[in-house]
Amino acid sequence: MIVQSNSTVKSEYRIFRFVDRLIVLSLAVLLYGLGAWLSQKRGFDQDEFLHLHVAWSIFKGSLPYRDYFDHYTPLFHLLLVPFFHFFKVDTNGADSVAFFLVARKLTWLISGLILLLTFWLAKLWRNAEVGYVAILFLISTEVYWNVALEIRPDPLAVVFLLLYLITIVRAVQRDYGENIRKRMFAWSGLFLALSFLSIQKVVYAFPGLAGGLCWYVLSPCDHKSRWCRLVHLGYQVVGFCIPLIFTVYYFC
Repeated sequence: MIVQSNSTVKSEYRIFRFVDRLIVLSLAVLLYGLGAWLSQKRGFDQDEFLHLHVAWSIFKGSLPYRDYFDHYTPLFHLLLVPFFHFFKVDTNGADSVAFFLVARKLTWLISGLILLLTFWLAKLWRNAEVGYVAILFLISTEVYWNVALEIRPDPLAVVFLLLYLITIVRAVQRDYGENIRKRMFAWSGLFLALSFLSIQKVVYAFPGLAGGLCWYVLSPCDHKSRWCRLVHLGYQVVGFCIPLIFTVYYFC
């Protein structure tokens, strides 16, 4: 009887867990789908015109920081440039408006990647239940709706920052071989650089990230292990520098 009772409790627990997941996932999908409609109806912010004009200037052959002033890093604007080939924004008013809406839809799609990566990171940190709650809390915040529905580089930067965190967590948690771990740290540095190249405001996260890396290197361990961790940090620095070097070369 006790065995049957425990089996029943476990079965009911699995059912409740499935229902909870289904409810949270349904709410998240519903809210995210609502964003697709709102992104086409929401009024435009003046910063959106700035980002589109920068991308259009690059499309026309201008070089940022030399031919015009800009305080943003260029990756998001470079991402928008190829889409100008499909719209005659110079001569067709309807195409100009359509490009605005397509650019907004692109940002909305990028915000979907943020939700998926948030779930992945939370699952790595704890479990799938925490992941579902994380995406529900994220998609219900005002800051998400203010940024995800507008043409801004912030969502792209967050995608690369989340990839950085996911790569670091996986490299630290899993029992990988040393060569694989080094490659993962190199990839993490590359993702962090791409996040910075999407928007310069990522530098505000650098002190916290540096603190975490110091804890990783200096946490109690033998001398050899600590040296290995310093090597991992070196691989991350190399991965971080590579995109920056290519960017400097592009502007030179």
